[in-house]
Amino acid sequence: MSFERSVVGQRRGALHLNTALRCVFWLLLLLIVALTIIPPTLRPITRVPHGFEHIGIFMLLGICFSTGYRWRSDAFLALLALIAGLELVQVVIPGRHGRVSDFVENALGLTAGICIVYSVKWLFQRFAYRGFG
Repeated sequence: MSFERSVVGQRRGALHLNTALRCVFWLLLLLIVALTIIPPTLRPITRVPHGFEHIGIFMLLGICFSTGYRWRSDAFLALLALIAGLELVQVVIPGRHGRVSDFVENALGLTAGICIVYSVKWLFQRFAYRGFG
């Protein structure tokens, strides 16, 4: 009986983690949209190089996306289309500019985050039953 309770407890914990990661995913997405459309003078200034800012935030987005949701290629393609749309929107915003290089960095960051999660999942599944020996 205690085994069944522990399994049910693990499922509840996983559901709470998935829900939290989904919330973080949507908050990050809103933050990215906001930072994309505000004037450059209102953007926070970091000491991190421009490319690393893009790759980093989109990698975090990819990690939250792939941990909080099941894999769906259409959702991934929709995210890539959204990223492209955000770059295109910047063309019409005064003081902003959409760049192909930014799109590539964003797409690479998103894809890297997703790949990290699925690589870790694969490793855990591989060694969960066999052990490390």
